[in-house]
Amino acid sequence: MKIIGIDASINSTAICLEENNIEEYHCYTTSDKLTKWMKILEPVVNFHFISYNYPNEYSQSEVYKINNYFATSQLMMVDTTGINIVGMESYSQSSNAGRLVDLVTLGSFIRIGILNTGSDLSLYAPMTMKKEACRLAYNLTDKKGKIYRNPEGVAGGSFKKQEMLKAMVHYTRDRIGGIYDILREYSDEMLNMKSIPSPYDDIIDAFWAKEITKINKGL
Repeated sequence: MKIIGIDASINSTAICLEENNIEEYHCYTTSDKLTKWMKILEPVVNFHFISYNYPNEYSQSEVYKINNYFATSQLMMVDTTGINIVGMESYSQSSNAGRLVDLVTLGSFIRIGILNTGSDLSLYAPMTMKKEACRLAYNLTDKKGKIYRNPEGVAGGSFKKQEMLKAMVHYTRDRIGGIYDILREYSDEMLNMKSIPSPYDDIIDAFWAKEITKINKGL
């Protein structure tokens, strides 16, 4: 049985799978080539290249999205076959409305595909994901013992991509090899950037979706 974390994204959906304590990562990207940051991940992430050529006419474009997002979701099901335990972050209501509608379409196809396999699916609100990542990584609360914070005093519910990266590096500090070594080596450089480069942000969220589900299921 696999424990799976999925972070759905139009441009780079990430999947983290764990089976027998061995992790495997997949990224479905619309990038037409491997970027510098993707090449660093290439030894430990399976990249699947997809493309969307949206028609200009509105109706045709909307129908195109339905057909092609469904096709993308079916590709993902190939890597998540079997009866599994799956965790996914739900949608952020603060997302740009247009892209959110597209993301809901793709995400719904992925969820339906997962449920059709008989898998156990858990969905987490974005704030819940952040709070749980903070709790698991640091287990530090404020003076009242109610709000989990990182060592810099940032409350888990206020975590941004940078804090999620820091939490993963801290949480996996004793794990050797693979993506853990890459994150440790390049985390300082990424944290000095304006934003965490794609697809690291999606992969980190997929990891936390998997890890939180694993913990919550007592596995």
